[in-house]
Amino acid sequence: MGGSGFTKYTKDGPVTIHGTPTWRFVVVIIVLGLIGLSALDDHFTREQVPDPVPPAPAPATKSKPPELTAEQKAAQQAARKREREHARIERERKEAEKYEACKKDLQCWGDRHSFSAIVASQDMIERMAKYDFEWIDGFWGGKLTRFSWLDKSQLTLRYYGDQIKLQNGFGAWQRCIYVVDYDPINDRVLDVAVEPGRLK
Repeated sequence: MGGSGFTKYTKDGPVTIHGTPTWRFVVVIIVLGLIGLSALDDHFTREQVPDPVPPAPAPATKSKPPELTAEQKAAQQAARKREREHARIERERKEAEKYEACKKDLQCWGDRHSFSAIVASQDMIERMAKYDFEWIDGFWGGKLTRFSWLDKSQLTLRYYGDQIKLQNGFGAWQRCIYVVDYDPINDRVLDVAVEPGRLK
């Protein structure tokens, strides 16, 4: 039998149905089209979604140093003690070198001992006044302003100053010069002299 149709299988056996199944064909086309659109949309959606950013690695934890044994601690302490002792010896060596060099330099030697010289001699100078005395150097002034070698071989010094006024029997004040011979090595005043006048 000519014509288009399709076969339907039933419990009684195959039955051929003639005619054009237009609505079934349309349904199949629509379903296939929807499946294709869905697949295409899923494809573009996957392309537009950026890849997830991987999480930052966790910071590395610092490992605790191993505990030192008693012997190791003792060795460290001994090493530090040796370093301190070496530093002390080196510091003393440099100070000794500076001291020896200073003894050969009048300016260095005189400046180094001027304070000790006035401390040792100030009372002796004041006792040279018959009546009264007045220091005029002020709080920051220097009482011994000049110096020279007394005996370089013995490292003794002669200091000079004129920062004092002595009162005479008439009550008048007179500016005076004082000279102090001083032994820095033994911190000893060798002689003190006072006379009227001013240093030039």
